[in-house]
Amino acid sequence: MIWIIPALAGLLIVYLAARFSRFRRFAEPVVTLAVAAGLIAAFVVWWTDDSAKTMTEDPAIVVTDPVVTPEDIALTGLAIVQGTPKTTHHLSAVIRNKSAIGIDYFTLVVTMQDCPNEVCTTIGADEALILARLGPGQSQPIRTTLIFPVSPLSPPTAIRWQYRIEKIRTAR
Repeated sequence: MIWIIPALAGLLIVYLAARFSRFRRFAEPVVTLAVAAGLIAAFVVWWTDDSAKTMTEDPAIVVTDPVVTPEDIALTGLAIVQGTPKTTHHLSAVIRNKSAIGIDYFTLVVTMQDCPNEVCTTIGADEALILARLGPGQSQPIRTTLIFPVSPLSPPTAIRWQYRIEKIRTAR
């Protein structure tokens, strides 16, 4: 609610500047300097803000997060179906947390390749953030949409999919 005071002061200055030309000649440089000083002060506060720094920057404090590796997350029943438009693909699968630690989310990176005659050309890759709050040993179905730059002039003839799991966030 403290913002009301500067707002009212600003409205008063604008009113007086519009009403009296002598006040305008005085107020314009003063307001310009006040705004510049406010911007500099805001920059200094932002630059020296200690609350934005994490506690792990102190070498005396060691924070150990539980680790879940990509091998601890099983992806079964993976199916990717082309949607409309043809650049859209719908992925569905069942994920299983094989670790002893719960997970909140992870990133699934899927790469589309065209492999006629076993010579593969990468068409594109897309990342999907999978929100899956799973406890140890739990599984859950997932669905997501992926976008690939498929050209209508040269559609792929032998699609091969590759995927990897990255950026796993564990439950705390």
